[in-house]
Amino acid sequence: MLLSKRKILFFESDGPNKVDCRRILLSTGAQCFFPKTFDDLVETIKTDKFDIAVIDVDSHQKLPPPLRLSDTKLVLLSDKKLKDLTEYIPSVENFSNFLTKSPSGKVNERDLLVTIHNLLSDDIFGLRRYLNWGASNEIFYLRSSGERREYIEAVLNFCQRMQVKNIFIHSVQRFCEEILMNAIYDAPRDRDGNEVYAKLPRTQHILLKPEESARLEVACDGNRIAVSVTDLFGAISSKTLIAFLMKGFDKSSYASRMPTLGGAGLGIYLCYNSVSNLIVNVSPERKSEFIGLFEIGRSLKDLKKNHASINYFRTDRVIDHMYNGYAG
Repeated sequence: MLLSKRKILFFESDGPNKVDCRRILLSTGAQCFFPKTFDDLVETIKTDKFDIAVIDVDSHQKLPPPLRLSDTKLVLLSDKKLKDLTEYIPSVENFSNFLTKSPSGKVNERDLLVTIHNLLSDDIFGLRRYLNWGASNEIFYLRSSGERREYIEAVLNFCQRMQVKNIFIHSVQRFCEEILMNAIYDAPRDRDGNEVYAKLPRTQHILLKPEESARLEVACDGNRIAVSVTDLFGAISSKTLIAFLMKGFDKSSYASRMPTLGGAGLGIYLCYNSVSNLIVNVSPERKSEFIGLFEIGRSLKDLKKNHASINYFRTDRVIDHMYNGYAG
């Protein structure tokens, strides 16, 4: 389908994003609709169907359940933390894209454009689209649990060469530790879809088969550090991802709730809490890519106010190459 035939609905009840988001959405070439008031939004939803709806959380919450765009790819804009929406999120049937605003109320324009692109395209993999042109990068291939520490050190050395502040380096380290643990122990499946190593102690050495190996990439454009880990299993669904986070946000004490997560659930929860944006790209049973973005250009004051975005994208297009490319 031509982009000119795709329909995008945008509504934000209040805030500084209306002009900028309008420009970003129009640049896609899709048909865009911009209701002026909440009542206009309700009437627009009643009379038309959309491929994508970009709407602020407060407005979406006010919509009657039959009008909550459950059959539309939904991008929620929020100045609230995800952990403060635990009663609301499970009620959103198609929750997968949650873009948070900066302390000044602005949405990251690049992230919005990439989100729209990924929702309208089968081309969802790769971290470079989240960075400016000319970003430096390094790539590693993980073939055993014994290489995890070596490659984490390589990533941290990369960050130091980029003169990244220690507070961000610590966040990058935590993300790498958890997501690589997931790639080694939790991701691998046998031909019947059963977990291969998930029940093993995390101290046990694992030698990965060639088809179980993972890919680690780190890149920096001076404003952001991006880290991605790719496996060849594509086992995580959007519902599982959100369920892990909701369990982590449970109001019970840290000590009592963490053991109930365990394994991949705990790792993903900790990863989310270390990034400014967690992106999960999946081709079911073929490939998963976890991307963590770190806003190294932000002030420490803004960093303390940070609450992370999360995006889940899925494609059913058949992958033709081990880590890149497609067939068909």
